Amino acid sequence: MNNIDKIVREALNGYEAPFDSAMWDKVSDQLSPMEDAFRDTLENHEAPYNPAAWSAIKNKIGSSWSLFQWLGGAAAIALIATAVVFWPANESSQNADANLALTVQNELAEQNDLNNTADIAIDNDVNANETIAVEASSNNQAFNGSAHENSITFSTRITPSTPQAETDSSSAPEDNSHEFAEPGLPKEDDFIESSVADPLNAEFKASAYNVCSGTTILFNPKVSTAGTNHVWNFGDGSSSGLTNPSHNYTAAGIFTVVHTVRENNSNTVLASETQTVTVNALPSALIAWNQPVENLPTINFNALTEATDQVLWTVDGAVVSDKSQYQQTLRQKGEHVIELSVTNAQGCKQASKEVIEIEEDYNLFAPTVFTPNFDGNNDVFIPVALTLLDKKFEMFIYDIEGHLLFQTNNANNAWDGRDARSHVDAEQGVYVWFVTLINENGEQEIYRGQVLLAR
Repeated sequence: MNNIDKIVREALNGYEAPFDSAMWDKVSDQLSPMEDAFRDTLENHEAPYNPAAWSAIKNKIGSSWSLFQWLGGAAAIALIATAVVFWPANESSQNADANLALTVQNELAEQNDLNNTADIAIDNDVNANETIAVEASSNNQAFNGSAHENSITFSTRITPSTPQAETDSSSAPEDNSHEFAEPGLPKEDDFIESSVADPLNAEFKASAYNVCSGTTILFNPKVSTAGTNHVWNFGDGSSSGLTNPSHNYTAAGIFTVVHTVRENNSNTVLASETQTVTVNALPSALIAWNQPVENLPTINFNALTEATDQVLWTVDGAVVSDKSQYQQTLRQKGEHVIELSVTNAQGCKQASKEVIEIEEDYNLFAPTVFTPNFDGNNDVFIPVALTLLDKKFEMFIYDIEGHLLFQTNNANNAWDGRDARSHVDAEQGVYVWFVTLINENGEQEIYRGQVLLAR
């Protein structure tokens, strides 16, 4: 034990023995037998439980860090005792003892620094969600510039719940402050919240800015702030106090819309915005019509519009023409609806209609019977309308077998009841007639009927 006292005393007085690599290798080779000796000695040995002694030990242990300090110290004493047992008491062994003592001293010093740093980090940074893990590992530790195996090192990891980061105890900052942000991400101090509100303004948007007269436009402000009211002037003498008004422009023109935002209590003008709206005039869709021949249901229609306007005529729901002037013969008895739709160059539309009543069906006023007996009364057959209308036409007479008996395009050349091929009087009976004519629209109209030839 004198050697142990001497080694410890010299180590504590700052004695530094020179490092002997050969001796260190010898000690390293004997570490494994030393561990086996300790294990054989302590195997199956159980010390009796002493409550008072255990309480004293717990008070000495304190925190988990104190526990590892105690274990570290015990390990160091064990190393010293083992060295005394296995090393011979000569000069070389004394040098080895001195080296071992110096190693133990350095280990203890480093462990104390580690513990102090960890205690500071824990006191300042560890919160309720942080955990402390102490890891013991066998690493290659350098002493005086040389590598030594089987040396005991300690590392401390402080792990907060969120975010997760590692702190190296050997480089703990002196000001006891720690950052837990992920590497590369901005720190909390880098985020400065700015809650600057949008400036009050009277900007607005209309549902349309170029419309036809009679179209309703919706107006919506960009911002509607509490404690304010909206005043709208639509430029045509109309106004509104609604937040989201609508307006129907009935006249054409360019109108200036003014939106003003006022403070409720003082009625102070806070902001104002002006925009323009273009309202296009509707085209004219007036219908003019006349009946060229009295009692004949042939009607001439005229659209009173601009020359550039597009027109469309419909009769009883059917499209009949896209010309400004149009003629229509209303053949069926009853009311007929004539509609005119007009679209101008701005795309604005206008429509109008007329209702015309026809008292009887119309079929060129053709007689249903004639008597070609040359008594001067009803001796020839021709539809009356063909003699009244100045139209080009053709009339055909067929027997019931489909043979053509007569043909004419002259109203003064009526059928006298004879077969034009043989100049023989046709027999008494029913014959079929067809008439085609060209109306004012340049279209062909077809009429047909039957006539009784009586002798």
